[in-house]
Amino acid sequence: MYPSKATKLYEMWGSKGRRVLQWAETQGSSWKKYITIPDELTEDQADLAVFHILPYLLPPGFHQSAQGKRTKFSKVEAARAFIDIQPVGTNIPQYLRLLEMDLEANQEKAIRKQPYVLALGDMLSPTQVFLMAERLAIEHDSTIAAVMRLGLEKWSYKERTIWGYANAE
Repeated sequence: MYPSKATKLYEMWGSKGRRVLQWAETQGSSWKKYITIPDELTEDQADLAVFHILPYLLPPGFHQSAQGKRTKFSKVEAARAFIDIQPVGTNIPQYLRLLEMDLEANQEKAIRKQPYVLALGDMLSPTQVFLMAERLAIEHDSTIAAVMRLGLEKWSYKERTIWGYANAE
């Protein structure tokens, strides 16, 4: 949606990973039961590890059903809704078909709400990364770039659907 802004966010991010990881250590160790981060990380891996840790440190959101019932997401659900890790060799067209079938079968409680990031391979060094938005897989060079674009996609979606801005794109 806003490629120049996503690039700017990516450039501004820099190498903040180590500082955020240090902060995470001061927040207690409850997140460590969900995710294991090695002690020795490259700068890129540290930056990437932050995006996997944050959903366990920040309070998860709520889901509201059509009947108005609010349900709090678990930390694991929140993390999986943000970045989905799949094995190398995942068939993307088949993945998209399964996603489409899930959305059609169960709009309210679909397994995957879009947009989110799909990473193929290892959590800290994926071989391919996609931004999953509007039932499309948009490949990105890095997880960080996809996450920056994800934030803009979510904002753009709110502009179009909630506030109804005509110039959201």
